[in-house]
Amino acid sequence: MFNFFKKKLSASTDLQTSQEKEKRDNGATQIGVGYTITNAAQDMTKAAAKKFAKPATYTGNRTMYDSGAAKRKAKEDLFKSGKPVKDPYTGKDLVLTKKEAKALYGEDWASHLAESDHVKPLERIYNDTKNNQWNTTDDIRAAANSDDNIQVASRKFNNPKRSRLNKEYVRDEEYLESKGVELTDEGVDRALADGVIAESSIDSQLRKASIKNAVKTGHEAGKYGAKNAGVTALTMSGIMNVVSVIKGEKSSEDAIADTIVYGG
Repeated sequence: MFNFFKKKLSASTDLQTSQEKEKRDNGATQIGVGYTITNAAQDMTKAAAKKFAKPATYTGNRTMYDSGAAKRKAKEDLFKSGKPVKDPYTGKDLVLTKKEAKALYGEDWASHLAESDHVKPLERIYNDTKNNQWNTTDDIRAAANSDDNIQVASRKFNNPKRSRLNKEYVRDEEYLESKGVELTDEGVDRALADGVIAESSIDSQLRKASIKNAVKTGHEAGKYGAKNAGVTALTMSGIMNVVSVIKGEKSSEDAIADTIVYGG
């Protein structure tokens, strides 16, 4: 009889030992996955820092955001129909070349020479996006030179505008007078509307690009971590832990702990 109880006790002990071993193994596996995910995040942080890097200043880096091709296309599209073209803000007739403007209008040629420029100035776009960690320079360049942010007007209107927003520029009557810029009432309304459209379009484009980049970066890091941990997939919590480390919202140690707790 004692042998029977010894066998029962032994079997029970073996079962407990087996369960404890399985638990330890699972815990070790989760810790291993956690460390691998976090290491992957650290690797991805370096790659992301390079991919999403922005120049430290706008000065000297304007060409990174400008597109001569986009501005040329805007003018060509406007003039290709052969119909008369007017400055939407001053109401003056526009021509395509400086030679033609000087031949037709003499000293007032700048009021009639067509120029393409950004509705929301590049410097303002740079200032608004320089700290956005999920937009690349290419994303910003694409949004800045999209159709909604390029308008053809006269050199007389464009040149003094510099880095002012439309709403700042057209409401500064003293400055406009000092530069000899005369706007029609309709032109003021049009400039204000164009400014709103441009800012809204840029914000929308960059927001979509930011979300796309964040998700893509997270999934790439997740797949990298999964591959090196010997598993086939990661849960969303694991991927988001990676993203949190990349964004600097969570330390590597916290990411490991959360990965273990939530099984990510």
